[in-house]
Amino acid sequence: MIRWMLSIVLLLAAVPANTQTVGQVFFILRPDVNGIWSIQDDVDHASFGVDKNIGVVQGPDFLRVYFNPVFSKAGVVTVTTDDDFAGSVQVGAGLGTQNVTFVLRAYPSVRSTDPLINPMRIWEYVRYNGGGNLWVNITMINKS
Repeated sequence: MIRWMLSIVLLLAAVPANTQTVGQVFFILRPDVNGIWSIQDDVDHASFGVDKNIGVVQGPDFLRVYFNPVFSKAGVVTVTTDDDFAGSVQVGAGLGTQNVTFVLRAYPSVRSTDPLINPMRIWEYVRYNGGGNLWVNITMINKS
């Protein structure tokens, strides 16, 4: 019996321990009156896990936010429009280990063939009233 238990202990000790940790990234993306997007960090709002040195990379048909730190495995991203964008804008997200990329389409006639919205021209699709946010929550995985 002792030999059998010792064999199991030795077998378990020989198996490398894989550890996983879960990381969180969250932030609010907000365009200004000119359509320049930024991460909202103010007296009432805070971001977590974003690379603030890079900020928001804004292209002609995408928005990209980098993480700090980066992760070994992509997890899940959830994007919610606020009440100013609801019913007007649909958001798609591509999640990687170092960043997340967003594309915007006009809603409700959203088809894969619909043109992407240039983020700088967001106010041509939504009436500007001083608001409009994308609420982003990301769960990532580090595996060693």
